[in-house]
Amino acid sequence: MDINDAWKDTCKIVLGGEIGDLQKYEKYLQTYVEPIYEKNSSLSQKKVIISRPDFCKNAKFISFDEQEKYNKQISDIKLNLNQIKDIDSILSSISEQFYYAGNQITGNCSNIENSDNVMDSHYVINSIEIAGGKFIAYSSMARFDEYLFGVNWSGQAKYCIKCFETYKQSRCFETLSVWTSSDCYYSARLEGCGDCIFSFNQKHKNNLIGNLQFPKEEYAKRKKALLDQIRSTLESKKRIRSILEIMGGVNG
Repeated sequence: MDINDAWKDTCKIVLGGEIGDLQKYEKYLQTYVEPIYEKNSSLSQKKVIISRPDFCKNAKFISFDEQEKYNKQISDIKLNLNQIKDIDSILSSISEQFYYAGNQITGNCSNIENSDNVMDSHYVINSIEIAGGKFIAYSSMARFDEYLFGVNWSGQAKYCIKCFETYKQSRCFETLSVWTSSDCYYSARLEGCGDCIFSFNQKHKNNLIGNLQFPKEEYAKRKKALLDQIRSTLESKKRIRSILEIMGGVNG
């Protein structure tokens, strides 16, 4: 299985059906997620992904896998007597040798692409600050998660698409601050809930649409109709209004 297969499986589980290849939804999934930044290695000119923009104007970068080459380069440098005559001279001389590292992939990792600060993870693309995860794309700040797509700030979540501030959440789409909950869509501030759509500020509730509770069978019928509409919109427009846009009053 590759990341595109994982995306299709996640869509079937969360949305009730496939909506096409992952790449077609890149722009949508990147929206409202911590951005990645690209630099070029000062040693090789290869692309370097970094997870933060706040470096000084003349900062130089290397790829994490170029450390050995960098270490050899600086170990061969020796300052002359004029360069060590005072603190300012020393700082001026050594500052030219300082490089920042991007493409930081550490621990037990495999199949990591276009990402930075990834540790002990597998099948991660276009993401930053990922630890102990697998099958993650266009996401950031995630710990011990699986099958995340367009997710920002997450812990121990599975099968989530466009979710923000999650914890122990599973099978969810377009949610904000939803914790220990499952099968939630376009909802915010939920805890210990299951099967909620367009619901807000609820605890330990199930089968809600607009905070209104339905019998299980009636809820399932309405849920299917809503998911059909969501899939249709995504397939035709390759995007859909975000929960953040709805809560922020953004139209379109």
